[in-house]
Amino acid sequence: MLFGEKKTLETKPNIDENHQDQQTYVEGRDDLNLAEFPLASISNIRKDNDKIIEFEDSIYDKERQKIIIRKLTIAASSKHGLPTAIDDEVILGLIQLSKIQGFTERKVYFSRYQLIKILGWKDHSENYRRIEEALNRWSGLFLDYEKAWRDKNRNTWVDAKFHIIDNVEIHRQDDPLSPDRCSFTWNDVVFENFAAGNLKKLNFDLYRQLKSAIAKRMYRFLDKKFYLKKSIKFDLQDFAYNKIGISKSAQTAQIKQRLDKAIEELGKIGFLEQCSKSERYEKISPKKWLIHFVKGSTLTDSKEETFVSVVESEIEKKLVDHGVTRDTAKKFLKKYPETYLRDKIDAFEYLLLNKNASEVKNKGGYLAKAIRLDYAPLDGFLTREECVKQERLKEEEYKKKEEKKREKQKAEQQKKEEEERKEKERKQFVDDYLGKLDTNEVKEIYQQATSAADHEIGKMSSKVKRDSFFWKISYQMNLQKIVAERCGLDWNY
Repeated sequence: MLFGEKKTLETKPNIDENHQDQQTYVEGRDDLNLAEFPLASISNIRKDNDKIIEFEDSIYDKERQKIIIRKLTIAASSKHGLPTAIDDEVILGLIQLSKIQGFTERKVYFSRYQLIKILGWKDHSENYRRIEEALNRWSGLFLDYEKAWRDKNRNTWVDAKFHIIDNVEIHRQDDPLSPDRCSFTWNDVVFENFAAGNLKKLNFDLYRQLKSAIAKRMYRFLDKKFYLKKSIKFDLQDFAYNKIGISKSAQTAQIKQRLDKAIEELGKIGFLEQCSKSERYEKISPKKWLIHFVKGSTLTDSKEETFVSVVESEIEKKLVDHGVTRDTAKKFLKKYPETYLRDKIDAFEYLLLNKNASEVKNKGGYLAKAIRLDYAPLDGFLTREECVKQERLKEEEYKKKEEKKREKQKAEQQKKEEEERKEKERKQFVDDYLGKLDTNEVKEIYQQATSAADHEIGKMSSKVKRDSFFWKISYQMNLQKIVAERCGLDWNY
């Protein structure tokens, strides 16, 4: 058979086949945790040397009541490496298989033919092989979330370390000993996340229309963020590096160039409002840019529920809790950036903590006015961004101190080793030299070294003990000096 020739390697499964036509599969699901950071490369080319990748961002944690730094470390198996853009499609396809089967079991039975149809791929041998390779990479991948995995039940960010998939079985018609059906088993952490309803709707038909890996990644991440607001802004580099997976070596111009192609693609299908470059990118300083996205008007504006419930906006709830009317809170959310509102709420809460709260008669009115008129905060208040900067500066200072400490220890160790080496060479030289002399000459040198040691130790103590530690050191040094002088050597002590 020629490479790429169409051939069905597996028969259609009898599992949930009547649920819906796989080729017209539209109402998909995405996991909110798995959509937060990139898990795979945005390239289809696998680099053998790449085994570990890290992402980091900061967010306000309501439960801890402070800014936290979230980190995700992805470690690949040495054999299979990090997932590629194609593998990213496969893991999303596996979520759809679980959705079709009702998210009822960790172990999911399927056929590669079924998965190919869901993904909208062509039915040929190369894609069957790609699916198996993707499953190998996902089962070997280890994820280390540091305060970056959202625990829906506890409503906070927690640590989590796991493999996404625990077991994989592949059915092959030409192998009578292979399993009757293909299957994979979700890790406990991932499946519990599904069961808790930490999922959102995803227009899978729209996802399949996208061509570039960057556009697909942007679609999943932005679709999650558009749930609460129609217009959103991000720091350009943070968005590119930690949310899309563009290389951290890419400069601003390169980032824009790569994103623009994906933005154009998302604009053509109506997911994003099309706008000018000046509206898309906002320059804050020479090294800091913001990127602005507006949800496409051609898409439905109705709120998409998660699998379990609609979560009220955290900002809206805080505003209302402080006495702002709900209508006013909603207007603020449409008019002002999220970071601005958060800073104003934080500044207001700081005011209440550091002043007599009873002095503020109408809390809701005061907060609303502070937002409208941009009141200056109380002295000593730091915005969340400033808090993060302080935390990072402290972390950098700590790292610098530790690095200096390590360098000092290394230098001291090297100095010690060098001194030990020189001492060893001198002792060997003395032994060799004395070995060439007659007995009387050797005895004379020993007597000179003994007298010199007695004299030096005598200055420190009236009682000279020739078996003491200090006397022995003095004796050895004087012995070496005598030999060095006889040989015309300059040994510095």
